[in-house]
Amino acid sequence: DLIASSTQAGSYPYYAFDQNVENSWVANSTDSGEWIQYNFEVGRLVNLIDFYDGGSLPLQISIKASNDGEEWTNLGTFTEFTEGKTTLDLSGNKTRFLSYRIIFDELADGQSASASRIDLIYNKSEIRTDI
Repeated sequence: DLIASSTQAGSYPYYAFDQNVENSWVANSTDSGEWIQYNFEVGRLVNLIDFYDGGSLPLQISIKASNDGEEWTNLGTFTEFTEGKTTLDLSGNKTRFLSYRIIFDELADGQSASASRIDLIYNKSEIRTDI
């Protein structure tokens, strides 16, 4: 299950998780705080997130996780990104969560939150690709 705070027409949240960097999810605003979320059917211990920008680099991203959609645990805040792929290290996470949310806390002026590919890596060896 994939959801996002908002979506530009034709840039579905699914595109961030389809393993194809040619497609992107893009938020429908330039406001900070936009997010994209993946919901697992069973709890997963996510250790790393490979994040591929969707054409513009964020200035700051937070990763939060939840098992009920109401209480969210902050797993990390990240401020260093490279064009293409950036690996976000969540090795401090010791809890299996159902939902993982990527929040775009800060964006460059006039830029929308976007992602061309997001890989949630759990058990340090498995990549969630069967969506």
